[in-house]
Amino acid sequence: MDLGISISQSMHQQTDQRMVLEQRLEQKLEHQQRHTLTLQQYLQQEDVMTGLARWADEHDSWVTFKKAGFNFVYAALPYSVAKSAADVCGPGFAHCFYDDQGGFARGQWRLFVVNDMVPPEFVDFVAIHERGEQLSLGNHFWASKLEFAYVRHQGKVRSYSGWIDDKHPRKFNDLMQETLFPILPDDLLETLKLETPQDVGECQHGEALINKHPIPTLVLRYIDRYEQATQTALDSINDLIGPTQSVIKDIYRESSMLPTHEISKGVAGIMDKNIRGALLSLDRKTMKGLCRARMNLQLQAYFAFVCEGVHSNYRSDIHVDMEQDFDIAYKNAVSGKNVVSQFLTAEEEKSLNKIDDIHSYVIGA
Repeated sequence: MDLGISISQSMHQQTDQRMVLEQRLEQKLEHQQRHTLTLQQYLQQEDVMTGLARWADEHDSWVTFKKAGFNFVYAALPYSVAKSAADVCGPGFAHCFYDDQGGFARGQWRLFVVNDMVPPEFVDFVAIHERGEQLSLGNHFWASKLEFAYVRHQGKVRSYSGWIDDKHPRKFNDLMQETLFPILPDDLLETLKLETPQDVGECQHGEALINKHPIPTLVLRYIDRYEQATQTALDSINDLIGPTQSVIKDIYRESSMLPTHEISKGVAGIMDKNIRGALLSLDRKTMKGLCRARMNLQLQAYFAFVCEGVHSNYRSDIHVDMEQDFDIAYKNAVSGKNVVSQFLTAEEEKSLNKIDDIHSYVIGA
């Protein structure tokens, strides 16, 4: 085969693949769910960020980033100081202050990078993402596009993407979200939109960089890989609802005369068996990159649908609890602990204790 024809066909195939990956990404963006925080949660987050900013002031750890047309300042923090935020947000995060307090004005931003969580050659990429959060008023997807545009500009796509896949793979699933961290309260967002932008030139420069260097095909492949893995995991849990309700129907038909705590014990047992089976069947190679927010919602949906089905079909409440945080639920499943368990009401405990007392009296007599 002519070498020129072979190269042309290869380029054509790569272009077709990229178009398919971009179309899938666009479809996901159309159906994304906006994550929200209550004002109380945001202010709790603000307390943490205030403490971190003060630490940076006291330890003179502010770093000036003045490269490639960008000019901003961020705090370089050690993990030992930033652990509570870094465990949730990852190695970089940004915050816009809601209240005038502690020397910070409403609408003022602070950017943070946990530098000992990131190889030195990648710190700039994490920092530029947080600057993107600020420039876009919390648009996480725009910030991610800016981050990878800068990565392409620096010629580090393969090494940086490989590091993310190894250390922070869920980023590939989360980066499409319109807002992730920070999630701005609506009234604060409206205030910021009404103010005269101070960084118009830098916003335009960022947009031009994004247009020149769109999301790399390699990154699109990672995104697609973990999106498909997430959807498979979601489906496996969703598919449990019908079979679980069917077995519960049999429990009620065969044990309708039993007390509630006995029925709850049986229901908890079948729910736990099914959900643990689904969790343990997940592909461990891709599990680390599953979208936690969506997995949590699916666990909540499974629990709600089953419980509501029992209530509506049998006019009965079941006394069961379920771990609805995906990471904790998975760890419980792996270690053999319950994901779903029965609980006793105060009245049931009192009744069972009374029975135990009677047994003890009879045996003692």
